[in-house]
Amino acid sequence: METGVYQPFLKAKVPLVAIDRTPPGLDCDSVAAANIAGARAAGAHLIRLGHRKIGFISGPRQFSTARERQVGYEQALVAARIAISDDLTRYADYRQPGGYAAMLELLNLAEPPTAVGAGRAMPSATESQLSTRS
Repeated sequence: METGVYQPFLKAKVPLVAIDRTPPGLDCDSVAAANIAGARAAGAHLIRLGHRKIGFISGPRQFSTARERQVGYEQALVAARIAISDDLTRYADYRQPGGYAAMLELLNLAEPPTAVGAGRAMPSATESQLSTRS
């Protein structure tokens, strides 16, 4: 999203607060989820369950929330001395078809992951993909 749409508010000195992510180039306060800590905790949980080959479906790379979640996922792997594999990461838009396609790609790997972490609306898509393979 362009910051240009915010310019009239900024010029009028209207206080702005971004929720969940701050558009690049926009200097304002923000309120956000603890994306890094949350993804790290989710990854650590999967590792405690015994998973070592964990896939990750991220949102679009240009979104700070997606980048933060990927950092947390990778921190969990590093803490458990599990190698980060680009083959196990997919990027999707935050819509069901994108999550579905990303999960399908992971499941069709020669050695698919035993667990997958995904954010936002993608879990329903990934659940749908798994149910069709049962």
